Parts: sequence; C-alpha cells; structure tokens
Amino acid sequence: MKDGKVLITGIKSSLPIAAFPNSPAQTEVSLIADTFPQPLIWCGNIFEIGMQSNNGVIHPVSTILNTGWIESTSGEFLFYRDGMTPSVGRVIEEVDRERLQIAEALGFRLQTVLEEMANFYGGSYGNFSEFAFQTKVHNATKITPAHMQDRYLSEDIPYILVPWYALGEKVGVDAPTIKATVEIASVINGINYFEQGRNSNRLGVDRMTKAELLLFASRTTTKVNL
Repeated sequence: MKDGKVLITGIKSSLPIAAFPNSPAQTEVSLIADTFPQPLIWCGNIFEIGMQSNNGVIHPVSTILNTGWIESTSGEFLFYRDGMTPSVGRVIEEVDRERLQIAEALGFRLQTVLEEMANFYGGSYGNFSEFAFQTKVHNATKITPAHMQDRYLSEDIPYILVPWYALGEKVGVDAPTIKATVEIASVINGINYFEQGRNSNRLGVDRMTKAELLLFASRTTTKVNL
C-alpha cells in the first residue's frame, strides 16, 4: 500500500484453511466458503496447515543470506529475482525438505513449496531459484525487507520455524538447516528466538509424548474442498 493505493500483483487460485479444535460442520463450511471468491481447501487440522506455510520456507533464509545487501541498500533490490539466486534457492529447498520430513512424521503428505507456488500462480519450474527469477507476481515490486527486524525474521522465525523445529524434536526428525536459520537470526537481532518463540512449552505440547502428539494431531474429520 502506498499513497492510499493498494497494488494487487496476483490472486491465489485457492486458499488452505483449518479450524481448531475440530473441523466445522458442513453447514458451517458452506457459510465460510461464501465469504471467499476462490475455492477453500480444508486441511485436516491446524498442524497440517501450519506445516504448509510457505513463508517460513522462503522468507527467513532469503533475508539472512541477503543481510549485507539489505543493510547496504535498505532493501532496494528485487527480493525474488535478485536475492534468490541458485545457492540461496538450494538452502530454501533444504529447509523445505526438512519441513516435509517433520510433516510426514506427523502423518501429513504435503506439497513442496515449489509445487504450491505453481498451483497458486501457474507455471512450471525446475527448481526454486528458477521460479524466483521468472515469477511475475513476486517481481512486480521489490517486496524486500528494508532492515533485519522486518517481519520476514521477527514473525516467520519465532512463529513458524521455531514451532516446526519443536514439532520435529517431538517426532524424532532432525532439522539442522532450520535450526541454523533460527540461530543465525537470533544472533543478527540479539534475540533468542528458541526461547522467545512459539516453542514446545508455548505450543502446549512440551509434556506430550510422540504418540500423544500424533493422537492430538489426528483429531479431524474428512477433508472438504469447496
């Protein structure tokens, strides 16, 4: 938004959605669906939709690996086309791989972030950096952080990557790239995100066993697509 105007660079073809603690009844699903112009894809539960968040895969890695450029230019470059080079893309894909491993251990088979982007906006891409270079939606404006306290770190690290890592620990999945991303962001901003973020204690699962966590995550009804 700038000067009282809002620029819409793209519209997603569908929206994932979930409810807690239980999925709503069919009549409630229909009422909610009437609010949105595009189809809603109902996920089984909040863990499933939380593990599908593409922001946690894309934003933190790209921000951290472009720290020098961001601080030197105050974000005056195209975040996707200029910032997500092949090497940055490979780190993004590794975070994505670890995310998918955690999700699978929780019982979810999720899309890769590249598959989700293609489904949202169309196109076919060989890898993530190829998508980042070609996407018209994400390169219509810079959308680059101007500083390292931007929401790409201050929100996506404590509220996405920290809980992913915590869930991974619960289900026995090692996620070294996610851990490293959180630790580097903590040093950059002088905040211990593992302590301050949405960890196992704040998620309310710190005393749950793996079996109890999986049982909690399975409290769901059949998926509904509208």
